[in-house]
Amino acid sequence: MISVIDLHKQFGEEVILDSISVDFEKGKTNLIIGQSGSGKTVLLKSIVGLHFIDKGQVLYDGRDLHAMSHRKKRTIRREMGMLFQGSALFDSYSVADNVRFPLDVFSNMTRKEKEKRVAFCLDRVNLKKVNDLLPSEISGGMQKRVAIARAISVNPQYLFCDEPNSGLDPKTAVVIDELIMELTHEFDMTTIINTHDINSMVGIGEKIVFINNKHAEWIGDRHSLLNTTNETLHSFLHSSKIIANLSN
Repeated sequence: MISVIDLHKQFGEEVILDSISVDFEKGKTNLIIGQSGSGKTVLLKSIVGLHFIDKGQVLYDGRDLHAMSHRKKRTIRREMGMLFQGSALFDSYSVADNVRFPLDVFSNMTRKEKEKRVAFCLDRVNLKKVNDLLPSEISGGMQKRVAIARAISVNPQYLFCDEPNSGLDPKTAVVIDELIMELTHEFDMTTIINTHDINSMVGIGEKIVFINNKHAEWIGDRHSLLNTTNETLHSFLHSSKIIANLSN
């Protein structure tokens, strides 16, 4: 579990997040949602330590990330898997080399052990016979699955996904959502997903945090989302044409 306690973040004089407190639960897909510019990306980056925070705590199973030494932070980062917006694969690396990269950086595995782990991860995301291909030689959906394989290669306890469906068609987006949810349950990870995709919210939102006006204004799940009485959240959801179809 990751616990955010009274988190405050500002840039210069501008307050972005104010007194955010929320638990992101282990073995669940935890979603951060909100309007563009609401601070959801800043929150995610603060949780993983890419932003220093001005006040508060981020606890990884009781361990305070922002109070740690650099050496201890490195230990926790070995327990993290990252799925970046746009996949962020290395263009000049093969598929297999991309998946192997975190193992080269964070593990003490032998070459043979790494090859075995790469094969397992690619098989787990249903990719076959692509090991030697470059990212440019496979589809966007396949690139996203390679990125997921890379994210789980270190067998992480915590998985972070930034707009995982960005640039994907709706059908492929559903496949990626379901894969992330399956892996979260299978490996009992604490998964946090930053998204504006309403289909994702309704499909895999086991816990949802709505960021608005610098605060965590609403916390619930996919079952309570469409029936919310929070007017701001209701307006946010119905600003999309997609929600009309989901409500019918």
